[in-house]
Amino acid sequence: MPRRLRSERAACCLVALLLPLSAAAQPSAAIASALGGLRWGMRLGDVQRKLKSELRAVAQPPAFLRHELASRSDEVWLRREAMSQTFQVYRAGKLRMLYTLFEPLAFPEGNFAAFSASLQRRFGPAKWHSSVEQGRWVEWQDRSTRVRAIDQTNTYGFYCLILQARE
Repeated sequence: MPRRLRSERAACCLVALLLPLSAAAQPSAAIASALGGLRWGMRLGDVQRKLKSELRAVAQPPAFLRHELASRSDEVWLRREAMSQTFQVYRAGKLRMLYTLFEPLAFPEGNFAAFSASLQRRFGPAKWHSSVEQGRWVEWQDRSTRVRAIDQTNTYGFYCLILQARE
């Protein structure tokens, strides 16, 4: 990476670190609705009572989720639904990430453009990214949450939507 780009990237990271982000920062309305009534930092028991559904502990996180985990001490729980699976990640006992898998067939057009377009209608215009390692994805952020929709059809055969507490 050229020296100028490295220094610009470092400056951007520094600015992001200096921006005030209180523990009580609330997600935007669109992101809050995607959280389905959950809040970052909720304890597992509170989440189970809120969802009124069965969560199953995941002893060994799948490969596609492992690179998203901050440490081996993260707890992972799974909730299955008709057309999706959601992995909930808890760090120090508090909810930090929701990682939802969607079968491409859940979207009539069956392509990532249709999937991301449906999310852009919900969250607004997205920032597009692409890399050899991670493929292509779209991203939104607010003060408390980072949202990514990732096309993992070439590697794992699904699309995913990741909602992650900004730390």
